[in-house]
Amino acid sequence: MSQLREYIEKIREYKEQNPQITDEKLIRYVYLDLGKRFSFNLDFAFGNSKAKQKIYARGRCEKFMNESMESNIMICKDISYILEHILREFGINIRTEVDPDDKRKCAHVYNVVTPEEGMEYIIDLQEDIENIQAHAFTTNYGLSTDSRKPIMRRFDIEQIDRELGYIDDEHYYTDDYMYTLKLGLSYFTDFAEKVQFALENIDIHENPNIQYAERQWRHKKMLSRLFTPEELRRIHIVDCYQQLGEQKEYKNCIAVECNKSTDMYMYVAEENRYCKMTIQEFAEMTQNGLVNMQGIPNLRQALRELKKKKDDVDDLDA
Repeated sequence: MSQLREYIEKIREYKEQNPQITDEKLIRYVYLDLGKRFSFNLDFAFGNSKAKQKIYARGRCEKFMNESMESNIMICKDISYILEHILREFGINIRTEVDPDDKRKCAHVYNVVTPEEGMEYIIDLQEDIENIQAHAFTTNYGLSTDSRKPIMRRFDIEQIDRELGYIDDEHYYTDDYMYTLKLGLSYFTDFAEKVQFALENIDIHENPNIQYAERQWRHKKMLSRLFTPEELRRIHIVDCYQQLGEQKEYKNCIAVECNKSTDMYMYVAEENRYCKMTIQEFAEMTQNGLVNMQGIPNLRQALRELKKKKDDVDDLDA
């Protein structure tokens, strides 16, 4: 039995165990459950135009859906087709649509649900995966097809999430942590110390399974709410990776300009935070195979200093 068929049978069993479950709650259950397992396709994120179009061109046939279910890797089209295929098995009126306002060649795709009563609404799982895996409130569920504004009350979604066990009084949405973190930042006057505090305390919810893209998107959104536009111009999210055979292992990194130098931060999943290092230590890592895909202030100077240091040692040895 394929992964897709196994998953459908799992949902069928869940529905049989909960015979009173409504379509609305079943949609929400599948939405949250799939959101916990998938991550964005980095070959698409970092691929050239030709590579992206090849991935995007994959159709809705079960073969491709099964491949995504087996790898737990997707783009918006994959997860939308999968969500539609699964929920249609249970008589839910759901379709996949291309965002009419997205004029890119690989335009964004999401689902539209038409309930038996009430207005139809958008659910955009690819956009919400980062929220689900951070145990936050989903901001792309129950949106108007006209304005993309919420038409479902947060209170109503919260009641469903409580019934499904996604949240409870002890484990509420992690969004509320933002207020605590912002309050903590208000006590700092030194920019470097303020950023360090934020990056070392950015995650309250431990999820070692969250992948590179979802973590980066989540943290980028959080930083935009914690710092002013002027401060954000000194905080640079950097894509880094190490080549391991034919695979690339991506690292969440952030460069911070401060005091005429640059502080570097790399996320360590085991510690659930960003760990600080000097630009010199980061330069040594690049010499040992770490690749940064964007420029980093003061990195070239640090690399020149390392080379000079090595040349001086070589001269002494000679």
